Amino acid sequence: NRMPSLCNPLNNAAWMKDCYAGSILNVDGGPVPTDCENVQDQTWKDKCYYKAALATANSSMCGFITPGTSDKDSCDSAFGQQ
Repeated sequence: NRMPSLCNPLNNAAWMKDCYAGSILNVDGGPVPTDCENVQDQTWKDKCYYKAALATANSSMCGFITPGTSDKDSCDSAFGQQ
């Protein structure tokens, strides 16, 4: 599963976290970039954009990550941006 938005309807926080982790952090090829915008949890949405940016070598996705977060800093650093 590379579409983390499918985790949104889970009504158990632990299941949702495991689902997001599996579909964002632990999937070959990274998450489907166009699905990141549909992730309901902002922290996981940021991770989705970061992992999608790395997987596709598309630095423009860093612009969708919440400023001031470690994922934003990591994404910018990965592409040599300040």
